[in-house]
Amino acid sequence: MARCDAGEDFIRHIANKVFADALKKIPASAVTELRKRLGELEDKYDFSIYGGRPERLAEALSSPEWRDLVEYAEKMNVTWVLAEILKRAEEAYEGCTRVAEKIRAEFSRLGRKEVEVEEITLEKLFRDLKYRGFRVAHENDKIVIDEGNVVVEIGIEDGMIVYNICKAGKTSSLDGLIVRINKMREI
Repeated sequence: MARCDAGEDFIRHIANKVFADALKKIPASAVTELRKRLGELEDKYDFSIYGGRPERLAEALSSPEWRDLVEYAEKMNVTWVLAEILKRAEEAYEGCTRVAEKIRAEFSRLGRKEVEVEEITLEKLFRDLKYRGFRVAHENDKIVIDEGNVVVEIGIEDGMIVYNICKAGKTSSLDGLIVRINKMREI
């Protein structure tokens, strides 16, 4: 297998940048799992440009572990993240013909020529929350979920979901209040 000179490291320079952008659009737990699985893939196939063999990325993209990663992304509805990683990696691996060809094939297999993320709207959030069984109401430019001792106000700012969670309760001492405040901080 011929050695190739990749322009950037697949995980550190490409995937991590995509993950940072994706954190604005998908749950952190999904990004964490994608990162973990890519790290395991790199550990097994050693395709890092830092002392590894970048040409082995082609082998990694043909592996059962990559298929499992794609399947996870499909279940989480985040295949666009993998597509964006592959799209950016194609240019970085131009000097590695076999790897670049595999990247193009995988990108095509994902079926994503354009990477698009559905815009978040209050109306969509309202429908989704109602469908999931929450008691929701529109109030001004916000959605309010009132579950008795927990009230959540939800809005949209700069394409991000912003929320304020209020929890009602009682305690007989300042120490009890501080304990509850500290528990809320952990959330």
